[in-house]
Amino acid sequence: MKTTKQDLEQFIYRHIVDEYGVDAHIVTNDSKLQDDLGIDSLDKVEISCEIDKKFEVDVDEQAIDNATTFGELVDAAFSAFENTEK
Repeated sequence: MKTTKQDLEQFIYRHIVDEYGVDAHIVTNDSKLQDDLGIDSLDKVEISCEIDKKFEVDVDEQAIDNATTFGELVDAAFSAFENTEK
């Protein structure tokens, strides 16, 4: 079954809410990872590893590290799925 961007977004959203105790109501595409959600570079590495494990793809950790908002994080992670389909 093909993973959709929405599937991945929901996985990352749930991970941030469940693992980091972030209030679900403040997680939007424009939420700043560090300032709004408290997600630092080590947390991004952990999220990247969880995506790798769950979906068996190689996420570009540099792209993940460069993400500054939740939406950018999802886009960066989803690029791994786009790269595997070519």
